[in-house]
Amino acid sequence: MRKFPRPSCLKIFILLTTILFSSAYAGIELGEPAPNIEGTLIDGKPFSLMNHKGKVFLVNFWASWCEPCREEMPAIESYLKKNKAKGFEVLAITMDKPADMEQAKQIMRNYSFLFARKKTNGLL
Repeated sequence: MRKFPRPSCLKIFILLTTILFSSAYAGIELGEPAPNIEGTLIDGKPFSLMNHKGKVFLVNFWASWCEPCREEMPAIESYLKKNKAKGFEVLAITMDKPADMEQAKQIMRNYSFLFARKKTNGLL
């Protein structure tokens, strides 16, 4: 029986990344409005990106256990403060599990981002 060479981890990573990015950006052209993101923020208020037309949003996926995520937040907050009057906003979507939500909420108290939790069956 003929054996096929085993693909390297790098080749698998490149293949998966190509598949994921090509499907994630399918149909979105540079300069076009972003697809709508809607759901409920942690404070219970409804959120829809469509209600914020004309604003520039940074959608930041993060988690309380992600050290690089937490390290970048002060810089994002600083940029938000400098540019909020120009229509810039930040939507921080935590990837934390429900058991870790209190820690995520504690971290978010230091920032003025819109704050949401990723649901298991959708985005917000």
